[in-house]
Amino acid sequence: MTELVTGDFNRDAKKDLLAVQVSTGKLFLYPGTGKSGLDTFGSRVEIGSGGWNGMRNLTVGDLNGDGKDDLLAVKKETGELFLYPGTKAKGLDAFDDRVEIGSGAWNGMKHLAAADFNGDGKDDLIAVKADTGQMYLYPGTGKSGLDTLGKRVPWGTGDWNRMNKVISAGVFDQLGAPELIATDTRTGKLLLFQPDAKNHTFDAGSSIELGAGGWNGISDYAAGEFTHDGQIDLVAVDSDPHRTGKLYLYPNDGSNSGFKPRVEIGTSGW
Repeated sequence: MTELVTGDFNRDAKKDLLAVQVSTGKLFLYPGTGKSGLDTFGSRVEIGSGGWNGMRNLTVGDLNGDGKDDLLAVKKETGELFLYPGTKAKGLDAFDDRVEIGSGAWNGMKHLAAADFNGDGKDDLIAVKADTGQMYLYPGTGKSGLDTLGKRVPWGTGDWNRMNKVISAGVFDQLGAPELIATDTRTGKLLLFQPDAKNHTFDAGSSIELGAGGWNGISDYAAGEFTHDGQIDLVAVDSDPHRTGKLYLYPNDGSNSGFKPRVEIGTSGW
């Protein structure tokens, strides 16, 4: 499985997991249960029939402002950015017909993450320009179509190319502003990036260590409140070469800066 993302797609107030099956290109929903262990997620439901291995940089946010989690993805072949509006239904109608919101050139961007980063009440999109390592903010407008996102502005200092798997962490430290989680490719450490208190931007050189080394061996992860305790947790796949292929839950330890010992929530095959 690849392209793990989280959201409340069936509108039951529990975080679900989406993942693409590499061998078939199908998109699956793993409904959250609020529990911890092998029953953290219920039986998976197919919500996309093939073709999803032709998409990349999946991320989740309410970009059209209707209160439902939407899915964003870049088409590898063309570099177009698409919005898949959430419907709260299960199965192949979990998302409405996709809408193009970015015409080409998105293959030059990576590390897409969605949240209300500028604090105006609308979800925005953050992305890193691959050839420069510069982070940009694309402000959300709440509309649907090619005007879903406003004109981009620089939103981060430092070289974000040294980071891998940059994701939206929600409000991990409970202080009210969306944060980012990423892996430092040089050290293998898992890092939390908090926004500047004044202008909400991020600095690649300023972070809190969440995990000491070894995270380069984690192929994918996603953040969400999986155990229904009000804390942001992490789910991660241990599937780089010679790894187990298992899915693990890293429960928040309540300190807002670390995790309890991980719990296996998915047997091999992830």
